[in-house]
Parts: sequence; C-alpha cells; structure tokens
Amino acid sequence: IYEYLAALGTILAAAMGIKFLLKRENQKHTKARVTDEEPGFLNISGVAFFGYWSIISLFLFSYAGERMPWLTIHIVLPMILVSGWAFDKVVSGLQVRIGNNNAISLIPVLVLISMVGGAYSIAGLFGWVRPPFGEVAAEGSLSFGFAALFAIALTAGLAAVYLSRKVVDYPLARWGAVVVIGGLFVLTARTSFRASFENFDYATEFLVYAHSERGVKTMLAQLNEFSNEVLGDSSINVAFDVADQSGDSGVSWPLTWYFRNNTNATSFGPEITRDLRSYPAIIVSDNNFARVEPLVENHFQQFDYIRMVWPIQDYWNLTLERLTNVIKSPELQKALWDIWFDRDYSAYGELTAKDYSLENWQPSDRMRLYVRNDIYAEATGTLDESIVFDETFAGDPYKDAMLDLEAELILSDLGLRGGSFNTPRSIAIGQDGSLFVTDSGNHRILHLSPQGEVLNTWGSYANSDDGPAAEGTFNEPWGIAVDSNGFVYVADTWNHRIQKFTQEGVFLSQWGQFGTEGAFTQFWGPRSIAIDSIGNLYVADTGNKRIVVFDQDGIPQGIIGVGGFLTGELDEPVGLGFSNDDRLFIADTWNTRIQIFGMGEDGEYAYRSEWPIDGWYGQSLDNKPYLAVGPQGQVCVTDPEGFRVLCFSEEGEFLFGWGSFGSEANQFSLPISIALDANGKVWVSDSGNNRIMRFSLPWDSHSPGP
Repeated sequence: IYEYLAALGTILAAAMGIKFLLKRENQKHTKARVTDEEPGFLNISGVAFFGYWSIISLFLFSYAGERMPWLTIHIVLPMILVSGWAFDKVVSGLQVRIGNNNAISLIPVLVLISMVGGAYSIAGLFGWVRPPFGEVAAEGSLSFGFAALFAIALTAGLAAVYLSRKVVDYPLARWGAVVVIGGLFVLTARTSFRASFENFDYATEFLVYAHSERGVKTMLAQLNEFSNEVLGDSSINVAFDVADQSGDSGVSWPLTWYFRNNTNATSFGPEITRDLRSYPAIIVSDNNFARVEPLVENHFQQFDYIRMVWPIQDYWNLTLERLTNVIKSPELQKALWDIWFDRDYSAYGELTAKDYSLENWQPSDRMRLYVRNDIYAEATGTLDESIVFDETFAGDPYKDAMLDLEAELILSDLGLRGGSFNTPRSIAIGQDGSLFVTDSGNHRILHLSPQGEVLNTWGSYANSDDGPAAEGTFNEPWGIAVDSNGFVYVADTWNHRIQKFTQEGVFLSQWGQFGTEGAFTQFWGPRSIAIDSIGNLYVADTGNKRIVVFDQDGIPQGIIGVGGFLTGELDEPVGLGFSNDDRLFIADTWNTRIQIFGMGEDGEYAYRSEWPIDGWYGQSLDNKPYLAVGPQGQVCVTDPEGFRVLCFSEEGEFLFGWGSFGSEANQFSLPISIALDANGKVWVSDSGNNRIMRFSLPWDSHSPGP
C-alpha cells in the first residue's frame, strides 16, 4: 500500500509541477510579446520542478523500488534534462573577443592538463594510484618526480587563468565546467561501451544484476562441438532440468530460450528417473547435482560451468563503522577505486580475503554438462583406461517386465476424524488386518481398518533438541511394526528413540537417544523396525550404518553390520524384512543392493548373499527404500525417486514392477513403505501424493503366490 500511495503522490506532484511550469511559461511569453523580449528556454520554476523530480525519484525508487540497476534510468532522467539545460547555459555564455580565436583553443587543453594532473597528484597522496614519476616517501614528503607532476598541473592551471582573462568575457569557471562535463561524457561513453561489449555477461559489471554468465554460451558451444563431431550437426539429444525437489527452476533459465527451436532438447524435473541415462547429454543445475551423480556413475564425462551470477553484495548492511574504515584506509580506497573505474576486484579480494576470480565468483549458481562416454570418445578420439563405456548402460534391465498396474483402493482423505495424510511413510499390518501408519508430517500414528476407516490416532509434535520429548510425542516418525501380541513399536526418527504402545495408543516404554559412539541405545535417525519369529526387534539405525537388535522390552541383544561397502557391511540401511525361515533382508541403500543375513550356529546373524538394485540413485533425505518379504520369499522394494516398486524372487531374480511419476492410480510420487497383508495384497505409502494405495499383484503369472 505504501508503494501505491507513493506512486500516486508522485503522479499528483508531477501534474501540479507541470501545471505550474506551463502557467509560468505562459506568463513569460505574454510578457515577451509586450516587451519584445526573448522568453528563454527554462526559467527558475522549471529548474525547481526538475530538481523536485530528481529528488523524489531518488527517494521513491530507493524506498519502494526493486533497487535494481536498470531502475536508475528513472532516477537520472530528470537529472539529464537539467544537466542539458545547464550545459547549454554554460556553452552559450562563452563569448570570445575578436582576434583571439587561436588562443582560445589552448584554454580547454590547459584546464584538462591541470585537472588531470591535480587529481592524479591527490589520488597518489591517498594511495589510490601509483605515481608515474616515483613513489611517495615513507615520511610523507614528495619525491622529485611526483613534485614535478604537481608543478606541471599548477603551471597549466595558472596559464589557463591568464589566457581566460585575455580572450573571454566570462570567468574561467565556465571553461572548467565545459572540461568537467566533457570528461564525464568520455567517462560515460567508456563505461557504456565496457558494460555493453566487454563485461555484459560477467558478474564484475555493476550495471546488471542477476543474469546469465558467459559459462552458458561456453557450455552450449562445447555441446555443439561434440554434436557436430559425432552427428555432423547440432541435433544431439539433450535433457535439461527445469525444476528440483524444492521447486526451483533448475537451468530452465536461460536454456529454455536457447533451446526454443531445438526439438531434440527435453526438459525434466522435479522427478529424476533412470530414463535420463538414455540421453547422450544431460544439463543439470547445482540443486540436482547430488541426485544425478549416482545415476550417471562413471559412464559420463563431467563439465562444470557458472550459469548465473550476481554482483558482489558487500554493500549490504552498511554501517557507520564500515564507512569510517574506508575513510581511514588508503588501501581500501584504492581497492574501491579499482572496482569503480576498472571493475578490477583483485586488490579488494586481497583485503577482504575473498576470491573474486571469475571461475570462483560468488554469489553464483552453477550448472553441469554430462556427456556420455561413447559420445565423448567419438568426438575427441580419446578413451583412456579411466573412462568406463558400457554399451548396455543406457538400458533399463527392468523395463520389459514393468506392468501397468492400477491401485484398487486409494486412501487420502480420512474424513473429519482423521483429516488428510501429511507425508505418510511406514505401514505395518496387525493380526486382524488393520493398518498402522506413521503419518510423519503430522507427527502421529494412524490406526486404520483395511477399508480405510479411522480406528484411532495418537501422537503430537515434540523435538528432543529443545529438551526431553514427552512420552507419546513424535518428531517425524518413520518406522513402525506390530508384534504377535498386538504391541506397536514406532521409530521416532528425529527424536532418535523407539517407543512402545498398545494398539489403542497407550504408551508403555521407550529407549534410545541421539549418539554416534556405538552404544546399543544411541541412534542416529532410526528408519525401520522388523520383528523376527521369537519377537525380537531389529532396528535400522540408519545414520550409524547398522542394525541393532532388542527384545520386546528394549533390552539389547546384538548388533548386525558395520559401515562400509564390502559384503556384510552397510551404508544407509533402511528397509528390513524377514522370510519364513528368519532370514533378514536389508535394503542397503547407498550400496544399492539387498543383503541377506541368516542365523549361524553360534546364534549370531551373518552375511549369506546379496543382489544389486538398479535404482536408489541419489542420497536425498527422502530417497529411503523399504521392503516387504512374502511367504514364498518374494521381496518387493520401493524405489522412491524412481517412482516405482520392484519385486524379486528370494534369489534376486527380477519378477515384475510397476509405477511411474504422477498422481494417477498407476503412478507414484515418492513411494516409501510397502507391506504385504495376509491376502497377498500390497500396500504402498505414496508419500509425495499424501496417500496410501492397495494393489493386487499377479503373483501366479510370475512366481508362486503368497
């Protein structure tokens, strides 16, 4: 509202000023007709109006404007008009006495020498520039050469004064004004040329704000070079991201414009799937680096560029102390002069201990070009031993067995009693077929009938970082499990503890706190709970890269696994499940594999076997897969950021899968947990779409049914 009022006030003031100016001009013309006088171009009322316009524009655009460089045109426009009028008055007043036309040409030259020499001398004294004829002595006295420069400037000034009194009828100040304005014109032309033709796509130029950097054109030129070498033209298929998980625009600005006529350029995001690997070239923003890196692995060559830059922002939060420091420091004054006059940030960078080189400029946004190894090798004619090239890399080993499977039941709106889901994660199925769901975003547990009726809810938010979290409160609970006696166990993930309840939500006990030192009850983001045939609890202590075993009362029984990538070692374990013979299946997320552990003769679980998962790419907070094991040993796992579910035999043979990105009945947006009920139905928490889905799977056509 202040901006609108300010704009309205400016319009009214301008209208009144124009009306007043026209009235005065009309009076002048009337007087001129009576007295035969020349009315003149602009009187004092016009100057006052343009002065008011200049001041109010500076105030309004500083207070209510966007404070962007391009808005300076609105501020300087009235100043330009007043300056033009003033310059006209100065020049038109330079009357030359007859016979002195030759001498007059020397005056501006002498004035220019005097002004430049004097300014250079003063700047040298303050340390802004280096004297051309010697240094300033340590005690502050001038060297001979420097004194000579000052003497030349003084002599030229005195000569200009003498000549001006001989050849013109007006004081030297008018010649000085002409020289100053002419110098400013040259400086303006220089700045305009450099801003338009030298620094226009570099962050060093203050006349532009957020803009694309030279790296965009460099990247496109390199991409076209690869394409021309391989295809003979620039028609290479390229994928570029237009959004990340937070909704930021990726590299769509400015590549959407550059690729506007390129039919072989495909945008993607925020979802990132394995299909991306089929493109010979991929362009991603820095927000998606971590999600794409595991996907491309070492099958792509990587090239990094700066996409978008801003000028330095050290002018933010100016204080009187900072301004005083500038006045007291000749070195800082010189550094600021270098920035203003030459856009040279080297001295300022040394004083502030910051790197202002173009390749490391901050603030900036980065981007990355990935070129598949076969394209790179063919384009460059090189392929050393460090480059991996697999002709089958672009294929999806699961593609031919993927099904178009629709959910037969979808739960989202739970009515007045339950409201809506908010990032549901884990699902556990009780002996009676009812469902227990960790509604993580709502920090609660939902107990539902198989048809989705709300039977009970419990829980509220508490954060252990603020002090001990009360019993029955949660901070984004992920994992949940129900034992044969009906007790419910919840992995209260970010309170780093396990809580035990009755089916009615009555709190019974708890154990655990945050820790990384290896104690049994020290957790770091526990994600999943599984229960074996004798009732022991297996907790995926995800951040500590291990599985911790407890009995039903929270008494420690043992630890499975350590951090690592070798057999039997774990990296970000999440989903857990048991087969009928108590083999433990673990979703070893960042090692992209299922590991199987079995009970040994010594009563300890040990590594048995594993198989790889062609998925689980990326290490985001939400890319945490769960699994479920059927009665016949089939294992179904979620691939959250692959937006699909994959099912395998107990030996790791792929059976079938389903899902793609979207919100339809056959699609997912971040499928997290999965559970099998007694009827062979599969329940999936579609966390990104805030819903629970139930599917009937075609087990008979792929493997023995559960």
